Amino acid sequence: MVIHQKILKLEQLVKLQKMKQESLTLSELAKDYYMQGYNCAESIFHAVKDKVILELPEEILKMTTGFRAGIVGMGCICGVLASCVMLLSLKYGRKNKEESVKLLNEKIK
Repeated sequence: MVIHQKILKLEQLVKLQKMKQESLTLSELAKDYYMQGYNCAESIFHAVKDKVILELPEEILKMTTGFRAGIVGMGCICGVLASCVMLLSLKYGRKNKEESVKLLNEKIK
């Protein structure tokens, strides 16, 4: 009986967490991930995935890890800026060199 109660409580906690995430804006959700210890780029990608703005496989989430503190701590490139360019490229990028990059350029500017 105790195990059953613990499982029910855990299910309720998961449901509450999911409801919380659904009610947050994208920026609030990204901030929440950042406060949990994810880097800026990871936070944005996880928030976008949770909000189902883009379908993001695990490999794409993993590729954001190296953007911590401006690319592995070197302070070179802002993770927020880099992740936004990557996400826009995923949505509007070209698949071959013959395709135009005009729309992507407009979205990034």
